[in-house]
Amino acid sequence: MAIINPGNPCGNVYTEQHLKKVAEMARKLGILVISDEVYAHLTFGSKPFVPMGIFGSIAPVITLGSISKRWIVPGCRLGWLVTNDPNGILKEHGVIDSIAGYLNISSDPATFT
Repeated sequence: MAIINPGNPCGNVYTEQHLKKVAEMARKLGILVISDEVYAHLTFGSKPFVPMGIFGSIAPVITLGSISKRWIVPGCRLGWLVTNDPNGILKEHGVIDSIAGYLNISSDPATFT
């Protein structure tokens, strides 16, 4: 299951209760959550940002972040990913090895044109 939180700099920010329900549904379905949090540092309004990774003990979470967005260099396309899976489900099913294997093949830097 993929979620985008916050939606964009002016978009929705999910509550902790909503994110917990997402994690519980993912656990019920036996799937992981991919959480796109590239705008985590840029939210407006009264709702605080809550990272999906805090629910990794309920369902495995892969969080995506962006260095490019945070430091306003979007042409560089720099980012990161992190797993939060204290129960070891991603490792057990080979997801971690697959990610590492892919990055070892295609981790070339961005090319400027």
